[in-house]
Amino acid sequence: MPEDQVTIYDLTTRTFTSIPQSELASGMVRGQVVGHEGVVWMEAEQLKISDYRHPPFTGDRKLEVLTLVYAFPGVYEQTYAFWEDGFRRDLNPDREIAVWKHIAAVYGKHARGHALAYRQELFSLVLACSSADAERIGLIFQCAVIPDHDYREITRDYYGQ
Repeated sequence: MPEDQVTIYDLTTRTFTSIPQSELASGMVRGQVVGHEGVVWMEAEQLKISDYRHPPFTGDRKLEVLTLVYAFPGVYEQTYAFWEDGFRRDLNPDREIAVWKHIAAVYGKHARGHALAYRQELFSLVLACSSADAERIGLIFQCAVIPDHDYREITRDYYGQ
């Protein structure tokens, strides 16, 4: 059976190419390109910070972002200003906030009562789940601390299976 292909976008040449998913290099990040349908992969080193696309957050959106400040204690502690800054630069901040809320929910469910090393790997796993589909997560992430039965439960929870 032929291997699934992924689209690579080269920011320097502004060209799209297709490669087998197994050939994705480390340092590639998943994203979207305005005017192009679907997900593309880009070299993280080529990315630059965009200007603000949205005004400072208020109301419910601000409260949603504020929950992320406290979602990953000891593992990924960021200020409200950090989170808002990134989301204000996104094309679709509500979608990105929803992704991070889902990451936080799965992380929170499985982090309780575990040591720091477990929680760090859990964060990395759930973050990896956000950029890979359920069939491919095992190709891009190998657990060193999390037991197999926990891994299966975490990925089931992330992907809703």
